Amino acid sequence: MHCSITADIEERLPFHEHPPHELIVCGSDAGQLEINGKLSDYRVGRTFLIPSGVSHRIIGSPKDIARTQFICFDDGFASSLGIFSLKNYLDDKYLNHSVSSRFNQQRFRENATFARRLQNEIDSPSLFGDVMARSILAQLLINHCRQATIPTLVKTNNKAFEIERCCEAILQDPSQPITLESMAKKAGMSRSSFALQFKTVTGKSLIEYTNLIRLQQACQQLTNTNDSATNIAYDCGFGNLGHFYNSFKKQYDMTPVDYRRWALEQQVGKKTDREEPLSLNS
Repeated sequence: MHCSITADIEERLPFHEHPPHELIVCGSDAGQLEINGKLSDYRVGRTFLIPSGVSHRIIGSPKDIARTQFICFDDGFASSLGIFSLKNYLDDKYLNHSVSSRFNQQRFRENATFARRLQNEIDSPSLFGDVMARSILAQLLINHCRQATIPTLVKTNNKAFEIERCCEAILQDPSQPITLESMAKKAGMSRSSFALQFKTVTGKSLIEYTNLIRLQQACQQLTNTNDSATNIAYDCGFGNLGHFYNSFKKQYDMTPVDYRRWALEQQVGKKTDREEPLSLNS
């Protein structure tokens, strides 16, 4: 997770997009989110899940202040939850799903409580605060998925269901030995049938998908631990350091060390921002 910032929006912000995924938690009944030409109304505790790179804006005014909690997280965090439908939603750039949670006052009350706890864990660090913050964000994302139109496993299509079960197994432990033969056996398919079905469901080959998930987990560890890049590579399932470094540079256009430096700079920058008044209308 990169940051959580609470701000009072007193104007119509310009459209913008950014690399991290963003979960927005509404802190007021005033305000709107505009995305893809659609306006969604604020309600205290309502959530909006915006994938990386999707243009959006918040609309508030001096009379109708849109109190907003922005929670930014990367692909590594999404992968670490082991929820294929959530990961697929973020990869699909929201086109087939709603970014807004449906109205449910009980969920909204839960979200408002979780959001306050998350902000407190970040603003006033304590023992295991980072772990607690990640677990609270996980609950917020699960609540959002339960209230939005994010599809679950495709149980009506047995082959797709088995592929998605394999994907969730990879997400939950990408460091495990993963081969076409072992995954095909797990899915109850031949190797050729599994390879074809896997590419259909995920858009990637098994090797491409596994490699991407391992890289995303490496990003998480580079951001949240002091482990060496070498230890992280092995921990994430890369048996060859050269392959790890080359794959990382190709995917992120920077080395693992450069990524860690960039991620830390982002975190420091967000902490500096929180020292300023919580308003984005300056």
